Amino acid sequence: MLPLLVAVRGRITCREPTTCQLNGASAVMRELVEEEVYFKEHPSGRTTQECFEVRREQEQREAFLEDRTGSIRLENLEHAAGLPGVMEVKQEFRHADLLQGTLLQAVLSKALKSMVRHGVRITERYLPADMTVTVVGELVADCVGSSVLGSRAAGPVAANSNQLTSQQQQQPSGSDRSPAAILAARPAAAGRDSALGTNVASAGNVSATATAVVAAGAELLGQAALQALPYTLRMPGRGPFHVTTLTLPQLRTSLERTSSIIRVFAWGFGLLGAVLVVRKAAHAYQRLQTHRRFKRLLASRGDNDEGDGVRGPGTCVVCLDRDSDIVFSGCGHMCVCNACSVNLQKCPICRVASRTIRVFRP
Repeated sequence: MLPLLVAVRGRITCREPTTCQLNGASAVMRELVEEEVYFKEHPSGRTTQECFEVRREQEQREAFLEDRTGSIRLENLEHAAGLPGVMEVKQEFRHADLLQGTLLQAVLSKALKSMVRHGVRITERYLPADMTVTVVGELVADCVGSSVLGSRAAGPVAANSNQLTSQQQQQPSGSDRSPAAILAARPAAAGRDSALGTNVASAGNVSATATAVVAAGAELLGQAALQALPYTLRMPGRGPFHVTTLTLPQLRTSLERTSSIIRVFAWGFGLLGAVLVVRKAAHAYQRLQTHRRFKRLLASRGDNDEGDGVRGPGTCVVCLDRDSDIVFSGCGHMCVCNACSVNLQKCPICRVASRTIRVFRP
């Protein structure tokens, strides 16, 4: 089923956290920016503040997200969206010592640059350790991490088993002692070498204590191996990679609110697009109806016998309905009626601008 897009909530931990410079807090990652602040005086008399970055430090450690059931490794956490809102900010301002340097240096700096050094501002952003966050990302199986964890968890136990096996091989063939008795024999032999007066009761107590310690260590290592889950939460190729302090119900509520707003906008744009499409279709239908009505008008007058769009002699070239009774004095064309000539300033045939004269036919 992996990889899978999941949302996990837990505490951000680190095996070797870094230390912040300003407040000494333990952090998984930190960024330190040091800026010099100057007051610049312009020729107009206006004074502005300008900052110049002189130092930037970034430090990041391997981060884990854990809860009561186990822990998983976080990969590419610095590229997660919402990280600036989760990180804490510590700022410190150190005023400049006006007596530092000579008076001549201060006068020259102000005369040549028109700038006066105000101080140094140090800003440190850091992600504190043991901070409870929710991470949305892609969960994948970490094969390398599982093998390393398995070797770490099985290392001491395997060493103890190897030691027990070697001690059993060194014993005579008739010996059938248990591993606990073998572990008890080692401190007993050391006691015989150091002090011959050690009694059997003290050796039995030491052996019981050693057996209990080995059993407790094996149990703790087994629990650690079970809790260190062999998974990695990383940035997906396509999908969200987000870090937030909201809980899972709050994150779900926020996503539902955002999706409802997007749904409303989608419905609104959809309705607007549908209205525009219907409007354009209605205009096209009206033009088609007008064209058909015009063709029926021509057919009713018998103009279709000579050809579509061919007007009769003495008919207005604009409306093709009334007789032409207006003459353009510049070119002599009589081609429009009185109603259409009101909106014309040029002859529709030769495009010559001239006065119009109405002609009354007998």
